[in-house]
Amino acid sequence: MLDLEMWSVISALGECLASYFWGEHQESQKKIQDREKEIQELRRVVDSLKRSALAALEDSERSFTELICSIERRRSEVKELIRAQEKAEVSRAEGLLEQLEQKVAELRRRDAELEQLSHTEDHIHFLQHLKTQVSELKDRQQDICKEEMDKISGDDSCQLMLDPNTAQEYLCLSEENRKVTISSKVQLYPDHSDRFTFFKQVLCREALSGACYWEVEWSGKWVRIAVSYKGISRKGDGNECLFGGSDQSWRFDCTPSSCCFIHNDHSTDIPVPCSSRVGVHLDHNAGTLSFYSVYDKMTLLHRVQATFTQPFYLGFICWII
Repeated sequence: MLDLEMWSVISALGECLASYFWGEHQESQKKIQDREKEIQELRRVVDSLKRSALAALEDSERSFTELICSIERRRSEVKELIRAQEKAEVSRAEGLLEQLEQKVAELRRRDAELEQLSHTEDHIHFLQHLKTQVSELKDRQQDICKEEMDKISGDDSCQLMLDPNTAQEYLCLSEENRKVTISSKVQLYPDHSDRFTFFKQVLCREALSGACYWEVEWSGKWVRIAVSYKGISRKGDGNECLFGGSDQSWRFDCTPSSCCFIHNDHSTDIPVPCSSRVGVHLDHNAGTLSFYSVYDKMTLLHRVQATFTQPFYLGFICWII
């Protein structure tokens, strides 16, 4: 009887243990399956990362290859540009050298003639020869002016228009904004940030760069012609707002008897008369600004050599004297 009871207990205990271990086995299998799924997912992620890295590497290689090719092209272009500029400058320098050599030869010839004339006792012949030389120099000056005009004259031309948005309120524009006169009455201009508030000045609309030539006709006691950077100050009565009063503008004053050049509040008197038509030649790249009296012939009044960093705008000053 006791053996039968023990067997029943042992059998029941075995079934419990079997059930427990089977549950543990099932749980273990589930965990293994879950971990295998995680491993597969991680493998997919790793593969995706590898593919992405490979694609990024290929893209970077392609980008760097294109960049290197672009740099090489730019390098070749810059080399060609430098060589072309070198060739042009060398050609220009050689041309100037040839001109200088010709001038030196001409000066030596004239010096020899003058030395010979200094020893002559025929003073009438000396004066006649001197008069001939002066006449030749005068003709040469006219030829130089004509050559310069031929170089700066071209097929491209336009009418420069005064900008009403810059005109001081007592300035009257007419003839389709190509003429300016001073008025005793305030003009009904709209408010504008470009307008000169004190000095009776006006600028043209068109920006000037490269090689340009224009002429100004004037009447009265004087004319004040200016070229200015666009950034010149407009508000107030300080020198920075006046044409010629700062480093932003250049001004040329003309009267029938004399002229004056002003830049950065420094003036240069030019004791020569001026006609009622003034020619202005700008070579922005070469940094030259030239003023001519234009009548039956052109006469150079003044020339400036500077470094121009911005486009110019033509301007005028009007004042009652």
